[in-house]
Amino acid sequence: MKKFVLDLGGSIVAPEKFQPGFLQKLCRVLNKHVQNGCQFFIVIGGGAICREYNQRALSVRSDIQREELDWLGIQATRLNATFLRTALGDIACQNIFLSPNELPETDKKIIIGGGWKPGNSTDYVATVLAKNQQVDSMVVLTNVSHVYDKDPNKFPEAKKFEKMNWQELKAIIGNEWLPGAKLPLDPLACALAEEIGLKVVVIHGRDLDNFERFLRGEDFIGTTIS
Repeated sequence: MKKFVLDLGGSIVAPEKFQPGFLQKLCRVLNKHVQNGCQFFIVIGGGAICREYNQRALSVRSDIQREELDWLGIQATRLNATFLRTALGDIACQNIFLSPNELPETDKKIIIGGGWKPGNSTDYVATVLAKNQQVDSMVVLTNVSHVYDKDPNKFPEAKKFEKMNWQELKAIIGNEWLPGAKLPLDPLACALAEEIGLKVVVIHGRDLDNFERFLRGEDFIGTTIS
């Protein structure tokens, strides 16, 4: 059985402009590959909902501590996880996990969770999960096609990477985790992935044909970090 850890951006599952047809296709793709012998451990980020609640909270009280903002974001990720679990129906475990170290007992081949604890993002949760499940690669499904040296939505001249090492990624993301930050991978996740020798693949989460090529072991469009 092939096991995959999916680090799924909240903007893919619950974008500001929701597209039910895309989510229906994603559910079909996951179901098809479960039938073909795959198992998926999915960790979902907070996306726009997380950032919106953080901004709203700060507009009401400017002295909110970072840990409080983290907990707000964690609840947003768990809402997104519950939403995807509901959309998938009975092909997924009906209980979302709250910790990568304590998964629910189930015979289902899709298990979903969100944030874990303050001080890190769902990227770190997914990396811990990958370590626990002894997978050799993790897939980051985000809203850009590659890792870039800067935000391609703001800087058209941004350089994209097909392959990169951990030192190159660290030079881009820095060393500090900030709640709601838009990074290819958070610094703690980056450090752990390098430590355990995990290969991380970053691809566009809305290009499901490309995602399927990756699942089949074919050539795909994206960035490989190792």
